[in-house]
Parts: sequence; structure tokens; C-alpha cells
Amino acid sequence: MSDHRPGPAFLAIVLSPLFTAGCVSGAFDSEIPQRGVYVISALAPTAPDSAPLAVDLIVARPSARPGLGTDRIAVLNTDRRLDYYAGSRWGGEADAVVQDLLVESLRNTGRLRTVQGDVAPFSADYVLQSELNDFQAEYAAGGGDPIVRVTLICTLGRVKDRRSLAGFTATATAPASNNTMTAVIAAFESAYRQAATIAVNETLAALTAVATQPASADSGG
Repeated sequence: MSDHRPGPAFLAIVLSPLFTAGCVSGAFDSEIPQRGVYVISALAPTAPDSAPLAVDLIVARPSARPGLGTDRIAVLNTDRRLDYYAGSRWGGEADAVVQDLLVESLRNTGRLRTVQGDVAPFSADYVLQSELNDFQAEYAAGGGDPIVRVTLICTLGRVKDRRSLAGFTATATAPASNNTMTAVIAAFESAYRQAATIAVNETLAALTAVATQPASADSGG
């Protein structure tokens, strides 16, 4: 078994077995009892260069593409067959995990007055909705080390009049350095952080624009 020492990129509560792409019998088997729980971290806090915007933002739970709305760690094979790593899972369903990460990533910018999930009992001015289109490791023909792909299709809107303010796609890939769960989870974190950087920057740019425009312009169609 390879060395699975947990690093800062993720937490392994119980370590999963090492599987190679050429050893798929048992490597991707959803009937095997779950033994490893993994998490990845949000974008790190940064010092804002200006006072927070007077904006309260809701981050809605993403709608997940079929097969991704699960706590199992998804694998896409070359024949487009979706499978899952055996004995390994996320700390929650992937769409809930991504929502929590986006909330924390946006809070860590220090640029908004409040950022909350959609079950919080507080009102907000704007909502960020998204579709989780990719959140899987992908293997090429012939095996080898996988790449991880993360794609979020986002819409930022204003709550009071349901007006869309911005739409954008945040997508990224990251190669795993080898074919172990340690490397795969690190690649998930890298791909998430790249995609989240796009989502956070686009969200802040749109909210800054609307928060600083004249009131007469904001009330227009």
C-alpha cells in the first residue's frame, strides 16, 4: 500500500486502498463498504483592499448533474461510463460540499457584508445559483493517472425582482500526480480552487458594479 499521509490539502479520516487504473475490478465498486471520508478546503482568506460592500449574498445549493449528487467520489471512464472510487466518499453530497466551499471562499474575501447558504433564516439582496456539471476524476484510454474536472455554470441575480445580473462558467482541470487517492483528492482541491477563483472574481465584479452604480440606474429595467 502506498503512503497516504494526510496533508493540508485534505483530511482522510480513514485511509482508502490504493487502486490503479489497470486494476478496475474492485477499484470502482459502489457495493464495497465506505471506509474513507475526504474533504477539501476553500480559498484561503485574503485581506480586502477596501471596505466591504453593503451587500448580503445567498449561495444556493448547486443543482448537480445526474450521477454527481452523491457523497461518492465520481470517476468518468473513456466510454462515458460514470463510476465511483470504492471505499471512499466526500463528507457530504458533492453539491452540498461545493455550496459550503463557495460560501467559505466568498466569506474569506472580506469583500461582502454577509455570505450565507440558502437555509439561513436571514434575508439577502442577491443570490448566486449554479449547476454542478463536472466534479469527477477522468481516466484516458489506456489508463495512467487521472485528471480532475470541475465545472460550475453560475447565475447571479437580485432577489427582490428576480433580475439576472451576470452569468458565467467557472471550469478548471488539474492532473493527479499519481494514481492514489491522496493524489486524486489533491487534484480535486486544485481544480476546485481554480474554478472557485473564477466564480468568486466574477461574482465580486458584478456585485461591485451594481453596488456602486447610481440608484436611478439600479432601478431601471
